[in-house]
Amino acid sequence: MNSNRSTSFRTSTGRKLPVLTGLNYPRWSRQLSNLLEANGLWDVTSGKHRKPIAPPPPPPPVLPKHIHPDDVRARRARRWAMEMYRVAFRNHDEDLGNFVERWECWKRLDRKAMAVIRGAVSAEIGEWLEGEGVETACEAWRRLWELWGGEERRRVEEWCWEVMKAHKGCGNS
Repeated sequence: MNSNRSTSFRTSTGRKLPVLTGLNYPRWSRQLSNLLEANGLWDVTSGKHRKPIAPPPPPPPVLPKHIHPDDVRARRARRWAMEMYRVAFRNHDEDLGNFVERWECWKRLDRKAMAVIRGAVSAEIGEWLEGEGVETACEAWRRLWELWGGEERRRVEEWCWEVMKAHKGCGNS
C-alpha cells in the first residue's frame, strides 16, 4: 500500500473524515461510527447483527428396528415418525433458504462496512489489519479499539503524561 495517502476520507456526501493514524482514535471512532450508523452499517460493525449460522439438520427419527406384522400401533407410530421427519426436513429446507438470504444480506453489509473502515485508516494500519487476518467489520472495529481505544491507550496516555511532567521538571531546575 502507498503510505503517501491523503489525510482524509470522503464520504458519499462529500464530507471529509480524518484517516486513523492512531493517536486520533477517539475523534475518528466517533465520526466513523456516526457515518456507519447513518448508512445502516453500524449493527454489522458493532456485532449486533451477527453472522448467521446455518441451521442443523433435524435428528433422525427413533424407530423400532423390527415390527411384527400384526402390531398395528407400532406401524402407525413408525408412519407418524417418518411423516414428522419429512415435515422437519421440509422446514429445515425452508430454514436453509432463509439462512442463505440472511447470509447474503449480512455479507453485503459487512463488505460495505469493511470498505468504509479500510478507506478510513492509514496505509500502515490497513496493512496491519490484513496481516492480523481480520475478516469482518466487527473484528476490525474490535481490534482497532483494543489497539487504540482500550486499556493500551490509557497506559500510553499515562506514560506520556509522566514524560511531560518529568520534562517540565527538568526545565525548572
